[in-house]
Amino acid sequence: MREIRPVALDELDFTPFGRWYDLRTPSGAPGWEDGTALERDYRYGMTRTGGGSFSCRSMERHRSTEEVLFTSEGAMVLALAASDPMGAPRAEDVIAVRVEPGQVVVLARGVWHDACRCAEERSICYSFLANNNGEASELSWIEVVPDPVWISCGKPAAFVPEREAPAEDWSGRFCSRHDVRRDDRVDSLSWECWQTGVCLSQRMRLVFGTLPPGEEARFCSAREGQDVVTGLSAQAVLTLWQGKERERIPLRPGQMLTVAPETDWTISFPDGGTYWVMTRQRTE
Repeated sequence: MREIRPVALDELDFTPFGRWYDLRTPSGAPGWEDGTALERDYRYGMTRTGGGSFSCRSMERHRSTEEVLFTSEGAMVLALAASDPMGAPRAEDVIAVRVEPGQVVVLARGVWHDACRCAEERSICYSFLANNNGEASELSWIEVVPDPVWISCGKPAAFVPEREAPAEDWSGRFCSRHDVRRDDRVDSLSWECWQTGVCLSQRMRLVFGTLPPGEEARFCSAREGQDVVTGLSAQAVLTLWQGKERERIPLRPGQMLTVAPETDWTISFPDGGTYWVMTRQRTE
């Protein structure tokens, strides 16, 4: 069995697989905005997976959609193969990349890929955006030929499935809270996945943030569209207001909060944490 180790995104030419962004790097406008390459409305999803070394036995590819991947709970390992137009991923083409919290990978259509794993010896939950055309081939898992590839990144960690019951969804005056674990679910021996309905327009802004305990970040961008807060690494508290009226909302990993337009809000973590904000941009 061939054995490889993950490499950092900036250590290879990622062009055959798509593109990637580093939202941890300071810039004039924080976050990532791309209104041209995302060609359709996207569905948000989350995948819980195990970690450490693993055998890459099969892969899938989506010919009708790009797929956006990002993480907050910890670094993840993504196995890829540029084997198109072959009918299956080839072991000799498989590579593995390490994706850090704050980095965003956009896989090109048709790229073979495995489910991500935690780069450490534990389970994590990561986020994705995709919206295929519904054909069976879009979700078909095909074995790597002629043999699996071993991805070496520490002691293998058993997959820990989600045991906690999903929370009830809730709507307030300034926002609505949704538990992603209440949505469409797909199971595997080494991961479990949930995907919401179509919730993001093709033009969006994606922001990543890290906060130490007790500090807060303030947002006013909901005036330009509609903010969706998700991808938390820990329990968070959001305060939302319009004028003198306020709401204080708890939010935990696995949930997403949609902020109403014309609403100011802040986010903080009692024990520190990271978060993602996806802003639906107006297209008129």
